Amino acid sequence: MKKDLPASLVELDALRQKGWRPQVVGCFLYKKKVLMLFAKKFNLWQFPQGGIENRQTIPQAFADEMIEELGGMFFATTDKKMIYLLTDEVAFPPSTKTKTILTTDDGQVMNLVGKRYYFFASQAQDPDIAIKKTEFDDYRWLAYDEARQMAMAIRQAGKQRVTLAAIETLADLDLLD
Repeated sequence: MKKDLPASLVELDALRQKGWRPQVVGCFLYKKKVLMLFAKKFNLWQFPQGGIENRQTIPQAFADEMIEELGGMFFATTDKKMIYLLTDEVAFPPSTKTKTILTTDDGQVMNLVGKRYYFFASQAQDPDIAIKKTEFDDYRWLAYDEARQMAMAIRQAGKQRVTLAAIETLADLDLLD
């Protein structure tokens, strides 16, 4: 679902007050292929991603999370001009809504109802990632058809849907082969 990117910390905190955890997602591109990472413990191929902390802007969160997920050496070689792709969200099943909490900027504890994802693309200058220094077990640079195939194998319906939406957006923007 295409939405306007929130422009302020107030808007991000308003999401938290409603129980939504804001997340940044990196769609890194190299020679018209997109990076996907494999986490063996979840048996999952995905884009690098992470939460936007309280009082943290989206660009700050993007840099912090991508460095954490991919390492500083790789992130240093990427274009710092983020291309906003889309915003989408995944609501959690009712059975999980009371199990996880998040905190608003003023310290209110909220039940987590879902995640709101902000997808960005960035060009990589070097395809190599020191994967052993990350929390992932493997990585691949994938063309459109391969990326769709990996996304279709995601077992969580919501994560599969938002990943496919990002891949389609990249293709629509002619960023993938």
